[in-house]
Amino acid sequence: MLFFFATFPKRYSLCNGFIEKDTRESMRKLIQFLKDARLELKKVSWPSRKELTGSTTLVIVVSILAGLFLGTLDVVFARSVLWIITLLSS
Repeated sequence: MLFFFATFPKRYSLCNGFIEKDTRESMRKLIQFLKDARLELKKVSWPSRKELTGSTTLVIVVSILAGLFLGTLDVVFARSVLWIITLLSS
């Protein structure tokens, strides 16, 4: 227990086992941050359901196409390397 108090940061004050001043200040800052974040979120121009659906569909389609393209390249390069290895080993 002595080790705990010896390593405890000096900026905190212990009073009856509670950290008082810094805890109140931290809570005040946290509450202010949450209030500010809420105000900023009210300013955001959110997309409509139609825009969101269109964007999501586009992302999914492009991801599938990119995956197919990269998978095809992987197969082509893998077979090319195997062909070169068999050509050089014979």
